[in-house]
Amino acid sequence: MLHRLRTFYPAGGSLVIDRLYVANLRSAPELVGGLAANARGASYTVEDVSFNKPAAKIRAQLVTAVPANACPTQLSIRLDDGGTTDPARRRFDLKGATLRLGSPGLAWDGASRQFALDLSCAGLSFVEGERATLTCTATASDGKPRRAGQWSWTVALKGDPVPPPPPRVSTCFGSSRTATFERDLEGWQNVGGQQGASLWRDSSTAAEGAFSLRLYHRELAGPFAAQAGLKPFDVRRYPLLCFDYRIAGGVELNLFLESAGSLREVRFTDDNATWPVVGAIPNVQTDGQWHRAEVDLGALVRVRGLPSPVIDRILFGDAGIMNCLQDVSWHLDNFQLVPALPAGRAGALQWSGADVSGIAGYSWSFDNSPTTTPDETSEGAGASAPLPADPAAAYLHVRALDRAGNWGPPAHFRFARSTEAPPEPAVAAVSPAADAEFGAPRISVAFKPADAVDLDSLSLKVTAGGKPLLVRPGDASVRFDPATGKLDWDGSRSGATASWPAQTAVECTLTFGGLGGGEPKQHTWKWKLNRALDKQGPPAPYVSYIPANRLCRYNFERSSFGDSALRRAAWVILDDPAPAATGTGTLRSLNLEANDFFSTYLRKLSFRVDQFPRVAFDYRFEPSGGCNLILVSLVNGDMQVVDFAGQNASYNVFRENRIGTVGQTLQNGKWHHVDFSFENLLKKRYPETSRFLAKYLGTWATGARTTYDTPQGVSHWLDNITFYSPKSDAAGFEWQLPADDNGVVGYSYVLDQKADTVPPTKVTTRDARCTLKGLKPGKWFFHVRAVDGAGNWGEPGQWEFELG
Repeated sequence: MLHRLRTFYPAGGSLVIDRLYVANLRSAPELVGGLAANARGASYTVEDVSFNKPAAKIRAQLVTAVPANACPTQLSIRLDDGGTTDPARRRFDLKGATLRLGSPGLAWDGASRQFALDLSCAGLSFVEGERATLTCTATASDGKPRRAGQWSWTVALKGDPVPPPPPRVSTCFGSSRTATFERDLEGWQNVGGQQGASLWRDSSTAAEGAFSLRLYHRELAGPFAAQAGLKPFDVRRYPLLCFDYRIAGGVELNLFLESAGSLREVRFTDDNATWPVVGAIPNVQTDGQWHRAEVDLGALVRVRGLPSPVIDRILFGDAGIMNCLQDVSWHLDNFQLVPALPAGRAGALQWSGADVSGIAGYSWSFDNSPTTTPDETSEGAGASAPLPADPAAAYLHVRALDRAGNWGPPAHFRFARSTEAPPEPAVAAVSPAADAEFGAPRISVAFKPADAVDLDSLSLKVTAGGKPLLVRPGDASVRFDPATGKLDWDGSRSGATASWPAQTAVECTLTFGGLGGGEPKQHTWKWKLNRALDKQGPPAPYVSYIPANRLCRYNFERSSFGDSALRRAAWVILDDPAPAATGTGTLRSLNLEANDFFSTYLRKLSFRVDQFPRVAFDYRFEPSGGCNLILVSLVNGDMQVVDFAGQNASYNVFRENRIGTVGQTLQNGKWHHVDFSFENLLKKRYPETSRFLAKYLGTWATGARTTYDTPQGVSHWLDNITFYSPKSDAAGFEWQLPADDNGVVGYSYVLDQKADTVPPTKVTTRDARCTLKGLKPGKWFFHVRAVDGAGNWGEPGQWEFELG
């Protein structure tokens, strides 16, 4: 199983399986429609199911036949370990380079149990007569490295028949923002779990090269969404978006741009929309063939009024009525943010090639065609060029010649030209000021003019105690507002400043450039950190209760939805960037229609209410409010309704089955708790019933004026959804790390039966969770407070609960 999974999750680290099941996932129409399937009453038996870790074998075998004198480009290495070791714990060493899963040029296929090593993609090259030795090393169960195989050959360049791959093109601003999917998924991510897009590097079709990205829809309806692997970018630097697509009829998707917290749609193949439509991709063809698309992002900002020139996220997905069928897919390739380059800049375009025999030269040309192949006349080993004089030229085409005489295929690079000469930015103010004392590791920088800074050029190096820390926009500790031209760094969010002394000198080097493409500038200054100036303690921790006797608890960490899912008329997605109640993951529900169900399953599977009578979760609504929701469940075959949020008085459906309320709820942008006895509400209505089987529990939109009355595009968030029984002698707790200028360094907690206890000023744990056992039935109070890096203690957070 581990070998198979590493094909899809090549990065190192543990793999956590949330659920293992046996099912028929075929999507033939007769199965989806329920017209043909397994016969009623059919059954099967599974016996002797076990999960074990057999004794590991570490031997590896070179499958590729390599003569004594050769110049191999691609090698296959099979693990003869019976599937007992983790491929992520293997490494390959060749000519001073160490390659592991995730390294360029190294891929893993779990079906054949083989590594595929592409020496050119790994950046390795050799000279005639060189002795090459490839070593495979395995980390054994005792943690010690052991050699699993070693192979050698003498390099003979005439034995290299493989041409070099297309060169990699970059610009004077840095590496190209182009996803070709030749090496990996390029950071693309599923959005929506099983109802989102399943992503796969597909070698069966590509616009160019060997791979494209296949986006597959596993379930009926749902967002069928995926997010591009991009950091925030400024459309004044990257005014165009280009990509190749292969899509057939029946796949209905749009392009989504997120800017300043707001979503905008660009029509692709879908006529339905949820968010404001700011444009359309022209001449889209749904014939199942490869085509090229181009989006003028700059025009969308200038003409259509995007809230900011900085785009935070790009997604493809199905909004509106979400009518994509199950088992459909489409392909994407050469997804590129096109840079606007300055005329006359030396080295505006740059490239580099790789081949096992080395690169002898390049042939390159400019024109306005996306498919030109340069001739086979080498123009030398020079690897850069300014923009051409022809203003119509929009593509660079470049190919490489290796030392074995093989010409490779070309790279085609789309570029734009800077049409304006924007003003150069300057630093207007810094805080802390030069030579000042400040009580926390925080820095603010203001630029002038406010909108003149190139986002890509921004970086801040902070050095204390001789240890440098480099941060950029997009890091968790950095915020940059392009509208005001203000950069803020919160050192408490970086993790590295906790070890800084209470008093230390801090050296800062700010690097920044303008949108005109000039050389970046630097601004340096020093100040002194003195934590004693900070007299403010951290806020009270937000506490979440972890019952010991629970059916389930969905905290949405590790990209896991648990058994929560879309019900109807919503995007239900994991929202890691948003602040969670605890941890980092939270479940976000986005309303797609103003007059529709806006419904999310808290738990999609059935459960015995009499065995796990209580339901608890954390919730957060937008400050603007306006959500009107009830909780619904099919219990013993009949719909039951519990009032949840907003105004539900006008909703008359199932009125006779309204059994109670979760209590007061708030819609103020903050996290709050819900914890209620579902069983008590049911017993009060049905006192003669002893057992309650619930098919699910989910939300359902209601309204004060209409049947469904919740604003289109509004969101709410859920976290720590728990179904539990209070019959236990143990309890667990976790809490969110409070925000503090000097960072939280420890906690003190007390569990007792008093409501007003304040924990002592002594650190009892540095972890944001604990478990307590041996508790008696009754009402209990858990109290926890935090201390920051300056020694200030904050107010306690509290949780009240009952056992027994």
